[in-house]
Amino acid sequence: MKKLLTLRDLDVEDSMALFFRSTIDHEADIQRELEPFLQALEEHAGEWMPNIVEGKRQRKYSRDTLWKSLEEGSTGYSWGTGLFHTTYPFASLALRFGVKNIPRQLRAGLHIQPLTYFAEAERCRALIDLVRAWVCRYPVSYTSAHSTADNQLADTPYFGRDEETAFQDGYDKVYQVCWLNVFGPRLVETVGRERMLSTPAHLVEELPNGSVLLVTWPTAADFASEEARKAQA
Repeated sequence: MKKLLTLRDLDVEDSMALFFRSTIDHEADIQRELEPFLQALEEHAGEWMPNIVEGKRQRKYSRDTLWKSLEEGSTGYSWGTGLFHTTYPFASLALRFGVKNIPRQLRAGLHIQPLTYFAEAERCRALIDLVRAWVCRYPVSYTSAHSTADNQLADTPYFGRDEETAFQDGYDKVYQVCWLNVFGPRLVETVGRERMLSTPAHLVEELPNGSVLLVTWPTAADFASEEARKAQA
């Protein structure tokens, strides 16, 4: 059995954390709905592309083994599974979607360790391309990618709120600016579209669905450098 990245491992060394939350068509075939998600993952993950899917047992990644593991992870209200890359860079992708609530929730939590893997701009661009592909296909209110340790210092996703309030309100305003951010149309209009598009950052891109992709610095690994912190501020 291959070693999988666990929460305990995430406490040992800093990692990249990407949180993605969207919805999918409740009337559509689930495999067809998830096809763009998986296609983007396979195109842009590169060296950290998951090689293991964990259901009732570990299986080598393929679309077929993913569907089987999702079914095994069914609770009656949702399907879920974990995808892992078991050698450097280590990766863990928790994937879950609802089957009863309307609209269906689609959630993905990705951790890639170590964060120093993203010291190269090309690797950061690949992650940016992945997020862009996901949010252009699936609507989001907010999506981010950032240092796990820095997120913990910022009390993400609570930001000083109690758990019930945070769950109810979600990301209802701009609480922080991460290394990578996608602000949905509602948040963009709250801040002001022209104001957001004029933000002095490494990348500010208006997406076709009205969202704005904002990356503060070319590389994620040095997010805490003086220059990167100035850009974040």
